[in-house]
Amino acid sequence: MLRQAATLIVALAVLVSYAAAYTTIMPPNTQECYFERLKQSQHLTITFETAGKLPVDFQINDIHRNPIYTMPHTGEGTYTHIAKADGRHSYCFKNNAPHDI
Repeated sequence: MLRQAATLIVALAVLVSYAAAYTTIMPPNTQECYFERLKQSQHLTITFETAGKLPVDFQINDIHRNPIYTMPHTGEGTYTHIAKADGRHSYCFKNNAPHDI
């Protein structure tokens, strides 16, 4: 019984995904980018919300810095990307507003 419980705990630990959260203040007319190393077929889900749902431009780029997906002028969103190749992917937020976000 104890061995089965230990096996279950290890199996559950393997299923837990890595998650990170970032908080930043973006001055006017700035862009913040974050980078994730992904393996082919690995999923990356980005969920974001700005304070007061003030609009930013959001973009995910592939390993060659080509845009994969963009959400212009939005205060919140979610997008899941499945990597087509191993390498460093980026996602960026741009504040075009005349004030901090």
